[in-house]
Amino acid sequence: MKKAKKFLLNLLAFASVSAFAFGMVACDDTGAQGAKGDKGDTGEQGEQGVGIESVQVDENGNLVITLTDGTVLPAIEFPTDEPIENGATHYLQYQKIVGKDEYRLIGLGLAAESDIVISSTYNGLPVTEIAERVFNDVAHISSVTIPDTVTTIGNSAFAWCENLTSVKIGSSVTTIGSGAFAWCENLTSVTIGDSVTTIGNRAFEDCENLTSVTIPDSVTTIGYSAFQDCENLTSVTIGNSVTEIGEETFYGCRNLTSVYYTGNIVGWCGISGLSALMSQDVDLYINNEKVVDLVVPDDVEKINDYAFAYCDSLTSVTLPDSVMMIGQNAFYGCPDELFTIYENVKYLGNEVNPYYALIETVANTYSSYTIQKQTKVIADYAFAHCDTLTSVTIPDSVTTIGNKAFAYCYNLTSVTIPDSVAAMGECAFYCCRDLTNVVFKDTSTWYRTSSYNNWVNKMNGTQVDVSDTATAADLLKEKRNDTVFDIGYYWYKL
Repeated sequence: MKKAKKFLLNLLAFASVSAFAFGMVACDDTGAQGAKGDKGDTGEQGEQGVGIESVQVDENGNLVITLTDGTVLPAIEFPTDEPIENGATHYLQYQKIVGKDEYRLIGLGLAAESDIVISSTYNGLPVTEIAERVFNDVAHISSVTIPDTVTTIGNSAFAWCENLTSVKIGSSVTTIGSGAFAWCENLTSVTIGDSVTTIGNRAFEDCENLTSVTIPDSVTTIGYSAFQDCENLTSVTIGNSVTEIGEETFYGCRNLTSVYYTGNIVGWCGISGLSALMSQDVDLYINNEKVVDLVVPDDVEKINDYAFAYCDSLTSVTLPDSVMMIGQNAFYGCPDELFTIYENVKYLGNEVNPYYALIETVANTYSSYTIQKQTKVIADYAFAHCDTLTSVTIPDSVTTIGNKAFAYCYNLTSVTIPDSVAAMGECAFYCCRDLTNVVFKDTSTWYRTSSYNNWVNKMNGTQVDVSDTATAADLLKEKRNDTVFDIGYYWYKL
């Protein structure tokens, strides 16, 4: 280390002398100073001196200094006794983390190599962080290897590295920051370590040459737009611990054809944000088996939004009696042969009850509708925006009415909620502006809450009086006054 410090001091002295030498200007024959005038006129100004334009390391590890007038000084051999591990890239900038016996990578420094290998140690201490924007918009990098000691990759750390083609992320990284590799347009390969739990917003956005990506089983959350506009992405593997996928995560991935999930059907049905992945025709594989004959297990209570949307490969679906909620467009775009059609409405179920769940309408042209008497679940958005619907008959078999199931049915005037109904999802009758008469067969134990968790657990809700049909209508369509609506109430019965 002392040798390196001595070298840098000598380098500064050398550079200063060089700049001074190139900046000297000889006097002319008549003298440097102008003729003395009556008021002591000054002599002519000398030419501007020459300074240091840049200091770089060439491919041989030598220091190259370029002056401001374009002169390139002779290459200088640079010492290589940096306190880093063997094989790591020289001349990157590291900084000791305050209060810790750890270092973070903070800059490119003088490194000129195209293949960057970050050292796992510096001065004998572990390198645990890559700071924000460290390599942002660095054109000459083609590959990056991140050691197993690093736990965090900062926001935009490698964003706009236009020639970056491959990234290997070490086994200790837990967080990939927002925009960490965004707009790396030539990135074709990324290996995500199996310790990563969070992939940040826009982490790989617009990596247009990325063709496949595997999200390891350690990841629980994928941020919004994380892989947006990766237009050549054809396959995605989702790990079995993922519970949440952000909005538009795979938006613009127009060539995506295959989705693999390493977990089981129970886990898949519980992932929120699947609309980001299942909004186009794809082949879905769960536990390495293509989903063809779908049998939902008995312990599934909810099938989330878009869980099986556009699954053209589906030939049959069997729902158990445990299912209480079916999310928006959970089976949208699936073959018509899957459904039992009753009075122009699609139902799914099982051999015992093919009408178990009312999924969606075939056309929004009903003036009145009587739901099939064996139906237990009305799916989210099932009748939403049926502008012509004026009345609906809900049979005493229905137990759950889904989120916004009848929202924006502007001409719906009356409805009866039978005794069998124990829960209504968020905004089930939201903005049904002509709804004036709602009859609750059971008026004694209804509660509402704006919290989904409280609704699921049937706790901490506010009891509501639904004995008056007009008041019940205003509460159910979430009318506060003539012009303002509240948004977000769930209803449950004890």
